Amino acid sequence: MHEFHIAKDIAEEIKRRAAAEKRAKVKAVGVELGALLRFDAGMCAGLLQQLLQDTPAAGAEFNVTVMPALAQCAECGKKFDPDPDVPQCPECDSLKVEIISGEGWKIMSMK
Repeated sequence: MHEFHIAKDIAEEIKRRAAAEKRAKVKAVGVELGALLRFDAGMCAGLLQQLLQDTPAAGAEFNVTVMPALAQCAECGKKFDPDPDVPQCPECDSLKVEIISGEGWKIMSMK
């Protein structure tokens, strides 16, 4: 159910930006989701369409892409695609890893 909350946050940001830019209509929105969110791009687009009915973004095209995750081991320095459940270094098995990307979301474009 965390997907709904993520989509709601994205929808609120789209509404905020549309108002700040005084847009009467938003035709397309590009959204980037981090892979660690485990949020299907199609599901995200569908939820955004529902959440943004009766707003300037109603009927907009939502181009949602999932960007891969990246982590780096604090022990050996290896960069790798982390397991979402247990980000463990595949090189030295350390659990001391830093997530570099893949946890958040970003609005990349609005037309």
